[in-house]
Parts: sequence; C-alpha cells; structure tokens
Amino acid sequence: MLKILIVTGELGQLRYYEEVAKRLKDQNCHIGFCCDRDDPGVAEAISKTAKKYDMDFYHHKESSDNFTYNPSPIKSLIDKYTEFKLFNKSKQIRALSANISKKKYNLFRNIHFSRLLAAYELLKNFKPNVIIIGEDGIAADFILISAAKKLFIPVIVLPYGLADSSYLISKGVEEKHKAGELLTTADPAVQLVKKLHPKWIKKTHYGEAIYLPPEFILAIESLKIKMPYPWCLQGGIADIILLESEVMYQRYLSEGIKNEKMKLTGSIYCDVMNDVITNDKAIKQAFEHYQRIDEHQLKILVCIPPSDHDGWKDKCDYKSVADFIAVLLNLFNQYKNIEVVYSLHPRMKESDRKEILSLGIAEQPNFPLYEIPKCDILLACGTSLARWALAARKIVVNFDLYKFGTNDFPHIPAHIQTTEIEELNRLIQKFSENPNCFRELLLNSKSELNKMGTINGQATLSIFNAIQEQIQIHRSKKVKMLRARLS
Repeated sequence: MLKILIVTGELGQLRYYEEVAKRLKDQNCHIGFCCDRDDPGVAEAISKTAKKYDMDFYHHKESSDNFTYNPSPIKSLIDKYTEFKLFNKSKQIRALSANISKKKYNLFRNIHFSRLLAAYELLKNFKPNVIIIGEDGIAADFILISAAKKLFIPVIVLPYGLADSSYLISKGVEEKHKAGELLTTADPAVQLVKKLHPKWIKKTHYGEAIYLPPEFILAIESLKIKMPYPWCLQGGIADIILLESEVMYQRYLSEGIKNEKMKLTGSIYCDVMNDVITNDKAIKQAFEHYQRIDEHQLKILVCIPPSDHDGWKDKCDYKSVADFIAVLLNLFNQYKNIEVVYSLHPRMKESDRKEILSLGIAEQPNFPLYEIPKCDILLACGTSLARWALAARKIVVNFDLYKFGTNDFPHIPAHIQTTEIEELNRLIQKFSENPNCFRELLLNSKSELNKMGTINGQATLSIFNAIQEQIQIHRSKKVKMLRARLS
C-alpha cells in the first residue's frame, strides 16, 4: 500500500486536496495530511478533514514560538564559522554585512534549522512513499520539501491554482510598497543579497527588490536549502509537476519551468466535474452541445471572494464585498428567468461572511467544482476556478472588483472581463433572453475551451500511475547511488 503525505496550509486549498485524498484512498493508498501553516483555525480544519476519512494528521509548525534551539557546543562553533564565512568573503561584503541584523539572521537560521529537524522527525514517523504539494516555490513548505529530497522521498506537485507568478509583482510587491515594507537595492542589506544570491532579486517599478527579509534569505542559503527560482511560484525542487492541461504546460514553460519537470496527467478537478456531468442528462447534453442547461432559465454561479479591502479599497467602487453583493442582488431581482447560487470563499473573514449572509442569500457549502457543471455562467472575481468553468463549457464573467487588470484568458471569447455593473447587466440580459447567443459564444471559443482540461473521468488513474512511476524512478536512483558507494 502506497503511503502519501498531502501537504497544505490554506482553507482555500483544503476542499480540493480533500477530493485528491478521497480519490487516491479509493486507489488503496494510505493518506496522511500535513498542515504547514500556523494561521488560526487552519490546522484544526485540516485535522478535522483527516479524521473524517480516518487519515493521519501532522502539523509542521512555522512559528518561532514553537521551537527551542539549544545547539551543542560543536554546533555553536559550526554556526559561528558559517556566519564568519558568509560575511567575510571580501571587503565589500564585510561592509555590506554591517547592515544586516545578526540577531535576525541567527533567529531565522535557528527557526529554519529547527523546522528542518521537525520535518525529518515527521517524515520518519509517517514514512511516506511520496509527498504531494500544491506548489514548490517560496509560498510552499520548502523546508519539508528539502528534508524529503534528502531522504530520497519523491515530491510531486498537484497544482491547486493557476500559480501565476506575475501576481508576486502585480499584487504582492504593490502591497509591500503601499505598506512601506518593500526592500530594494537602495538598502545595503539588499545589495548584500544581490551580491551573494542574485536569483532573489527582481526588477520592479520601484527598483530591484526582494520579497522576503534579507536575513531570512541569507539564513535559507546558509543551510543549503535550495530554491532555484525564488520569484516563480513553481520554482522549487519538486521532482515533477503533474499538469492539468496543455494551457498550463505552456504557462509554466513561459515562466521558465523545464520541460522535464512536467508531465500531463489531467486534473482531479476534471474528475469531480465529470461525476456531475455524467449523472445528469440535461447537464450532459449541455456539455456535449455547448449550450445552456435549460432554455427557459439561465443558471448563474456566483463565487464570492475574500475581501481585499485592507490593501485595495481605494481601487474598488464598493464599500465592501457585501456592498457589491447587495448591488448584484438588486440586479438579479430584475429577472424572472434566472437562478442564482452563491459560493463563499472559505478564507473569507467571519465578519464579512455574516454581513453577506445577512442580505438573505443562501450559501452553497459544497466544493464549487460540484456546482460549476450545474450552472451556465460563472460570475467570479479573479478566481482560478475560471479555467475549470471554461473546461466545463461555461461562460465566465470575471468582475474585476479591485481593478487589478489581470485577465488570464483574454483570447477566449467565453471569458469576459468587466469592471462595470452596467455591462454585467447587459450581459445577463443578453444571455437570459437569447440561448442561441449563449451557444454561439461557446462555439466560437470551442478550440480554446477544449485545451483547458479533459473531462473524461480518467485523471485520477493517470495521476496514480504517474505517482507510482516517480516512486519507481526514485528507487532506481537510490539503488544506483548505493551501488556506487559500495564499488
């Protein structure tokens, strides 16, 4: 029986990896979940999911409060030597290193090292044959990944979202700049990072910048924890990314991911939708013929995002997400032939959730992938679910609530982007009154829709076979290495 450890740390990802876990368990796999974040309520939610299916649960904590670092005298000497070696390579580096907080550097190094020890302990306890993660870059648990690689445990990426690394620039860097936290090479500490590890530097509108504190970066590098492409969300050292579609293959290639790190298997997202499509005659017919499910009623799924008002309210036309939903309700109430279902993002603040539900909407608690095949239109605000709605041959209206201007699929007619409620109203009116217009738009998008992901119910088996293949590759490598040592 294969033992698989699924690593996740976000409530937004949990419902997807719950599906992954269920379906791989049906392939006779022993599944464990690992939470790699300390955010309130996340570990509890993941533990609850694991318990629900009689799966193991681990918590690879990230907070410094959770560790006690007591190095031995020899380890203390090694630490001091490492620090001396790092900061005394040249006269220039000595001068720049004067701007580094040695206290922060040592704190981060101790945290990373303690987490590395905790990762080894976790992996030795569960003894997985393989680890599944959503991404392997700086947003991932690269400490656990590093430990797994040293123990010859294959690490496989089953992507959750679009992993568009440009968001690190368009959103992450902007947020840091607004908060006055963006560090550039105007700072000598960042100059030191550029001198020693230039891959961590990125050109931005505000100069050459880093995303993480310089002491954090230097501590990672001092422990030989590899991060080949820090500004790429899939820029880590996983063995392989199991790709959802040809579209994602091209996207990852454009971000610099090597061809040999990718394998096209399809996505469990598509298997979830396949279950819904094949079990309902009207939905199946709509899918096969690129048409609405019901000629007399337009079905709309609204995916409500978590609020970004803390950092971006100045770019939004609405006081809150609830204010936007209130406007939508007034719009929808004009029509008698539409049916609307609402799905609230699991990362939404409880206060925002209560405010939205107080408007009188009924929340659909299911994983949205079960609801997408049941709708004609997905109305969302910058969600990666758009690609799955397109794969399911639905029209997507991306309402750019915070006017980020990011359009993931501008070349697909069935993916419509707008920032205006009046334009949204015109679209709803057109598609509710004219089923032929709806079908024509889908047919005009047909060639692109079919590249978004194959819905045939075979992805889980394809993924399982790819996992077995990676395990066998690792076993062969380990045998060769042992033979080389003995010869």
